[in-house]
Amino acid sequence: MQLQVGDLVILTSEGVPEAKNLPGEMFGFDRLQQAIKTGPEENPQAMLVHLQTALTAFTGLAEHHDDVTITILQMTSAE
Repeated sequence: MQLQVGDLVILTSEGVPEAKNLPGEMFGFDRLQQAIKTGPEENPQAMLVHLQTALTAFTGLAEHHDDVTITILQMTSAE
């Protein structure tokens, strides 16, 4: 895979897809991928807020049992 200027690289800890809602259902990789697909691709900070919002909307008041880490990098000029 070759990255282009403007591409985002999104890294998460296992606590993101494993985050559970009150009934005990996991957020999962499918929901994570869907949240990424519907997020703003041009701004890493906006994507971070979008993903945090999607995760919080899913988990609601459920307590997290693992770290929830999301790191987003945006490719810039290769020079």
